[in-house]
Amino acid sequence: MTTPDEAFGHCLELAPEYVSCYRYRTAMHLEANDIEAAREAAREVLRVFPNYSISKHEFWHKQTTDPAERQRRIDLLKSAGLPE
Repeated sequence: MTTPDEAFGHCLELAPEYVSCYRYRTAMHLEANDIEAAREAAREVLRVFPNYSISKHEFWHKQTTDPAERQRRIDLLKSAGLPE
């Protein structure tokens, strides 16, 4: 099975300034219940994008029309330490 770091490593190499590579890596660690790796990935998001906030970068959690799923995604990102 591919790890989140492997899955998004290529994205990070090709587009190191693309916030979605970092955010998705964080989310994938959370989905895999690897909270420590998710927090580390979230710290990387904030290192590269110090002004990052979940509300400013809504694409990932707005991909669903289900309000409960949208809130779940927001809560996941917050649980890793990303600011709302």
